[in-house]
Amino acid sequence: MDTQHAQIRALAAQVKFVQKVRTINTEANGYTTLADNAPEWAQPMCFAAHQDGSQGGMLPDDWRYQFISDAIDCITETTCEEDAQECMANGVSIYTSDLMDWLGSHNGRQGYCDDALKEYGAVESTDQLIRMGQAMERDEVFSAVYRFLLDMVEETDKSDESVTSKEA
Repeated sequence: MDTQHAQIRALAAQVKFVQKVRTINTEANGYTTLADNAPEWAQPMCFAAHQDGSQGGMLPDDWRYQFISDAIDCITETTCEEDAQECMANGVSIYTSDLMDWLGSHNGRQGYCDDALKEYGAVESTDQLIRMGQAMERDEVFSAVYRFLLDMVEETDKSDESVTSKEA
C-alpha cells in the first residue's frame, strides 16, 4: 500500500454513516446520512461530492449520500486508489427498479446517461444505459471524495514540512 493511500484510508476510516428512516405520507423510506460523531470535515466533504458541474451543484440527495458512503467504504477496504475505484464501479445497481428509482430521483441524472451514450456509443438495452449513467455518477462522487481526502493529506504534509523547516 502506498503511503498516500494509507493516509487517505486512515482519514476515510474516521467517517461514519448511518441508515435512518424518513416517513412521508405514511410511506417509510430508508436513507444514508453522516453519523452524529462524524469528524467536522466530513460535512464539507459531502458538499464537495454534491458538486456535479451544474451551477451551485446538486442539493443534498439520498443517492449521492449513499454513493459517498460507498466511496468511503471502498477506500477503507482497499490498498490502492485503483482498487478503490474498481470497488466503486462494482457497486452499480443491477435491479431495474433500483435503476429507475435512481434515474427518476433527480432531473440531472438523465445527463449522466446522455454522457455515457456519447462516451461509449450504442448500448444493448435501456437498463445497460442507465447502469452506465449510474456508473458515471458513482465515479464522479468517488473522484470528489478521494480528491477531498487527498487535499487534506497534502495540506497536512505541507503543515508538517513548514513546522519541520521552522524547527531546523
